[in-house]
Amino acid sequence: MSTYNKLDEMPIQKKSNNTLYLIIVIVILLIFNGVFIFYHFKTDKQLEITEANLQNVEEARTQLNKLLEDTRAQLESYKGQNSELDALLEKKTAEVEEKARQIEKLLKRGSVDIHELEKAQEELDVLRYYVKKYLTQIDSLNSANKELKQKTEKLQGTLTEAQTRNTNLLDQVASLGNKVSLGSRLKPENLSIHFIKYRGNGKEKETDRAGQAEMLKVTFTFAENFVADKGPKTIYMKVMGPNGAVLKADEGSGTFTYEDVETPFTANQTIDFDNTQQKVTLGFKKTDFLKGNYKVELYEGGWLMTTNTVTLK
Repeated sequence: MSTYNKLDEMPIQKKSNNTLYLIIVIVILLIFNGVFIFYHFKTDKQLEITEANLQNVEEARTQLNKLLEDTRAQLESYKGQNSELDALLEKKTAEVEEKARQIEKLLKRGSVDIHELEKAQEELDVLRYYVKKYLTQIDSLNSANKELKQKTEKLQGTLTEAQTRNTNLLDQVASLGNKVSLGSRLKPENLSIHFIKYRGNGKEKETDRAGQAEMLKVTFTFAENFVADKGPKTIYMKVMGPNGAVLKADEGSGTFTYEDVETPFTANQTIDFDNTQQKVTLGFKKTDFLKGNYKVELYEGGWLMTTNTVTLK
């Protein structure tokens, strides 16, 4: 009777072991499945970022090519009207082409990160500004040459005066071409952007919580620049909230001209630039900051100096 009970228990123990093995296999499969899903999602995210970066690079290259084509066509229309103008056109065209090659070099690297792309976009903005000023001055020079030619045909006695005026205009064009460069552009260093809440004693404390933030504060110093003229400089701060709209301060907001368009700004400040690496602080108060990303842009002298983002939780 005792032998019969032991034999009867053996299938039950074997069944229990099989069940345990099955559970272990299921757990291992679930772990592998979770790891596969995680790395699949991570790879997809990296591909999305890479594709977006490549699209931005292609857009920048398209903008560069269009700018070059338009500039060449405009310059070609001036040729053959005046020998001095042709010489100037040849020189300035070479300068434009060299700047374009520098931008293309940035865009042709095997892997273009966000900083290199921003650098290329900044250089492209410089080239646009350079071409715009250059063509305006060339057009002015061309008109002046036509006027001088008409006067010369009518009054031979004023030929010397007309030639002097023409030479002066050429000198002004050359001078302007030298000034319109990155050398005269002010650049911020040691940029700091953070939100502030006020303690009971009035002292400031940094915070990243939307419910606590009462002020957005930006500080930076100007890099040394011996090309830029000393004197009053107005810095405009443009802050876009999580919904993309430009924020307005309780007071002091308005508009300024950027690329011939009236653009809203959140706050501004005028300083007396003296090339001593001055520290600049801008800020604005608001009682209803929302959670999300805030894009901060700083402008001076018609240039976008820098762009950065800060987040509230």
